Amino acid sequence: MKREKDFKYSDKSEPHKERTREILKAHPEAREFIGRNPNSIYFIIVIVALQITIAVLLRCQEWSVQIEVKL
Repeated sequence: MKREKDFKYSDKSEPHKERTREILKAHPEAREFIGRNPNSIYFIIVIVALQITIAVLLRCQEWSVQIEVKL
């Protein structure tokens, strides 16, 4: 596999933890952006409901209409 130069590859099992430590060491103020967002579940529910609604509404449409909606 050819490795591109514009992407950082790592052979370590968990490179994200190391990168997080590096970022926090250089920018301690970034800690306030790290963590769980309790409102994420509402966003996920709305997105999934929207996808299901669109699928149900388009189930009997011609493929050309479906392509236009996807674009």
